[in-house]
Amino acid sequence: MQNINVSFEPTSEQCNEIKEWLIEEDNKVRLSGFFCNWNSIQFSFDDRKMAVISVNGRTSGFITWFDMERVTKIQIAEIKPGFRKMGLGKILTHALLSRLKNEGVIAVRLQCQPSDAENAWKKIGFKNFPSVPEMEPFNNYDEGRHLYQILTKYAEPNITESSNEIIEMWAVESYLSDKHSPVWVWNLKFENGSRKLATPIIAPAKHKWNICWKINGEMIKNSQIKYFSKTEVYFDNFLFIEELPLN
Repeated sequence: MQNINVSFEPTSEQCNEIKEWLIEEDNKVRLSGFFCNWNSIQFSFDDRKMAVISVNGRTSGFITWFDMERVTKIQIAEIKPGFRKMGLGKILTHALLSRLKNEGVIAVRLQCQPSDAENAWKKIGFKNFPSVPEMEPFNNYDEGRHLYQILTKYAEPNITESSNEIIEMWAVESYLSDKHSPVWVWNLKFENGSRKLATPIIAPAKHKWNICWKINGEMIKNSQIKYFSKTEVYFDNFLFIEELPLN
């Protein structure tokens, strides 16, 4: 029976093991391995942003990341040759996502390199960014698509308005919004006796996109996301709203 262990405190010996197999992989199949990113991997280890997975005491894979406020970007993930197709990547990634969620991270994103890793990431729950012009670079397959996963429960956008209080968002800047219909609409629901949303709004977005808040058809606020309000937050390509105070 195999003993599989994930550690968020890898040792220097494990880091050296990883370096050795990456060098070996690089010597065999150049331009396809991750040894060219060794400085980044070493930095992640030094910054305590590396996790490793071991099988029967043998270091068999690693994942690195960096935090951007409440959004985290996965940098590099690899399973050592000879240990692949055992589900270790899935185990390692789920362990990281669980840890990040407990730390209050709302979303994780990554860039698929190599591109053929996309299906594997999607099986773990990652998905494409919206198909809108300003996010075309994120969906470029040749350069490796960017994928994301939201880690907490969030309000899904609606097709039609069915509430007296709504948020609308356009995939264009404010000066163009009158020429387009909003792409996303949220019918707002609040916790009893408060202005805290029952489930927060979390969605991929650009800070220059237009957002509008209406109550009973009356516009309360209409602006670019970055100017919307001090209580509404934009984190590295994600809109995050959990409260809408009236004052």
